[in-house]
Amino acid sequence: MVENIHISSGAARIAMPNRIDFSMYRGFMKSYTPLLNNSAIREIEIELSAVDYLDSFALDMLMLLKERATAANKSLALLSPSLPASKTLDIHFSETFNIRHTPLTQTNDCDEQRQSSHITVHEKCAGELQDSPPSYWHM
Repeated sequence: MVENIHISSGAARIAMPNRIDFSMYRGFMKSYTPLLNNSAIREIEIELSAVDYLDSFALDMLMLLKERATAANKSLALLSPSLPASKTLDIHFSETFNIRHTPLTQTNDCDEQRQSSHITVHEKCAGELQDSPPSYWHM
């Protein structure tokens, strides 16, 4: 089960661990189902900044959540995907998800520098970020 859930101003944020795979399915579903049933929540945000591994089943879990959120009249956003997560999402779902890169604190490496298009990226990261996906995708 995903334990790190924060609810604020009509949005619920679920912070995902570094590895998302088949073993998380039931716990993830148990975590987001009450959020879908809560009329005060208008958006579900999935924080992906710590994720370094997504298997194909994890992608299916995100698609299922997107379908259920749409059916419940809620929006779904994927927040600050790490570089590995961002690459995987770009390959499979570049036009499917609302992906937001939000500023992180104490950025020290190139992966964390991938924040948003209006933030200057350090020169040491410029080459790595050249092939990065856009900073914000619309569904």
